[in-house]
Amino acid sequence: MTNKKARNDGLTLVELMITVLIASIAIVGISGVIAGSHRDYRLMFERIHGDIVNDAYSARLRFDKICRKAKAGTALVDSSIPSLEVLYYSSPNVNGSAYLPPDRFARFYLSGTDLMLETAPIGGTDDTPERVARNVVELEFSALGDGKSVQMVMTLDEDTDDDTDYSLTIACGAIMHN
Repeated sequence: MTNKKARNDGLTLVELMITVLIASIAIVGISGVIAGSHRDYRLMFERIHGDIVNDAYSARLRFDKICRKAKAGTALVDSSIPSLEVLYYSSPNVNGSAYLPPDRFARFYLSGTDLMLETAPIGGTDDTPERVARNVVELEFSALGDGKSVQMVMTLDEDTDDDTDYSLTIACGAIMHN
């Protein structure tokens, strides 16, 4: 009787196989969750650090920097191109006095799918146009409040190699000098 009791205390082959099967199912399930999380992380990382996000940020900064130094009432919007022209002060210390004329000219315009920026001294020669953003599919400028502020609404679209399509719309505005 003692021999029979000692033999029943061990694991049988069937019990061992069931334990291995349960552990395998758990490992496969956990691996699937980890792989899906990694794929989603990579997708969000590409969206956040993609070209259109960098271009949108750069375009907003350039637009803000120039338009905040522009003289109120000098904004000229042409919706057929679309484009925005402003006269601005090159020195950030100018208070926007009505008696002091701006000394620079800036023009934002769409060339194909590129947002371009031309700057030049008033009465001088044009600087080389600068590409501010690529993959622009929609662009709209507007002058608000009797030309005291300007607004830009831009949509960028990026086709990637993995059959996903990302688009980003930004709107930014700037209040101009008096």
